[in-house]
Amino acid sequence: MENSLIIKTYATRIEAEIGKSKLEANGIKAFIQADDGGGQESFLLNATGFVKLFVLKKDYAAAKKIIL
Repeated sequence: MENSLIIKTYATRIEAEIGKSKLEANGIKAFIQADDGGGQESFLLNATGFVKLFVLKKDYAAAKKIIL
């Protein structure tokens, strides 16, 4: 993820998926990073922190307008 930036962090994967969907509906590719076993082990988030939503650097400004 060298060419990407964190656009927002969320407490749950569901919230991050909603943010990702908003971005992708506007033509912006987004990626989620979380230590929750792909959503199967959400209890791990309590120990590891938040779910991070990334976008490419070139899309950051446009994504910031969508994700407030």
